[in-house]
Amino acid sequence: MEKRDSLSPPSPHEEHRLLSQQAQAWVVKIKTGQATQADMLTLKQWLAAGAGREQVFQHARQSWDDMGAVGHAWRLGHPEPVSKPRLARGVVRERRMFLGAAFSAAGAAAVGAMVFPPAGLWPSVFELGSDYRTATGEQRRIELANGVVVELNTQSSLNVRADDGGDGPYELKLVSGEAVISNEDARRELRIVAGKGVMLMASGEIELRQIEGRACLTCLRGKVQFEHAAERLSLQAGQQVFYDDGGGKAVQQASVDLTAPWRDGVLVFRDTPLADAVAEINRYRPGRIVLLGRALGERKMSGKFQIKRLDLAIGRIKEAFGVTSRHLPGNVILLG
Repeated sequence: MEKRDSLSPPSPHEEHRLLSQQAQAWVVKIKTGQATQADMLTLKQWLAAGAGREQVFQHARQSWDDMGAVGHAWRLGHPEPVSKPRLARGVVRERRMFLGAAFSAAGAAAVGAMVFPPAGLWPSVFELGSDYRTATGEQRRIELANGVVVELNTQSSLNVRADDGGDGPYELKLVSGEAVISNEDARRELRIVAGKGVMLMASGEIELRQIEGRACLTCLRGKVQFEHAAERLSLQAGQQVFYDDGGGKAVQQASVDLTAPWRDGVLVFRDTPLADAVAEINRYRPGRIVLLGRALGERKMSGKFQIKRLDLAIGRIKEAFGVTSRHLPGNVILLG
């Protein structure tokens, strides 16, 4: 067989294979919490460097979200009483190919995160273009014009749009994550968007959270108007409303000890399903904590933990639920 000249351009098949490997490496790096702010800028440039790259990246993302090979293998080695359906041969083959490429590019740190991969990719392609973003474990204070201040929590993205006159921002859009937003100029109404919800605040302070399509608005000070489709609500200090794309629930009193505890450097859980608590902890620490077994994730957890000492939360989980841990490269911890 005649060898291809090393200086000649790669064939379309070879080029697609190389792009797929690069996209898989990016997905693994982001999913395991190793991506830095500089990495996100590099990824944005990589996506813009050629046609078809975003499609390849989205395919790699979907492959990750559909990933079940490692978790499937674990369950085969540690069977539960209820039998599990077997995967189609073609699906297993495709997932093994993804695993091989990912491991060669990013190492075995991906193993633990693939057992029960979380839904969605952070940051998404859309979030890469946000005006402000915070990395895993990062918090940021943003002082805008006319007395508008934003405290952006970990893994959060925010867009700012100024008015035509250039006299400061009049609309903020929380793309994803959490933020505390205050407006000290009572003469200037601030418009805030998160998902399908629109908030109007002339003076006051709110906490806003939007993660994976679920949102929560809490009025901390003053008052805020909330609009969602044909629904309009008015919130006073101490009130909150939960909503998603389908609409909002009735206004209710906010629990004081659960209102923006991250501003004080703590996480608070109260009868929280362990799966939800671990998902929240994973937003603050590099790597991944993975629960082995769905029944474990349904058990309830309560506690207050320092964000800078989340290793203590892991220890508390082990003690409270009688589970063991296994540490893998990339700061991945398996609990089961």
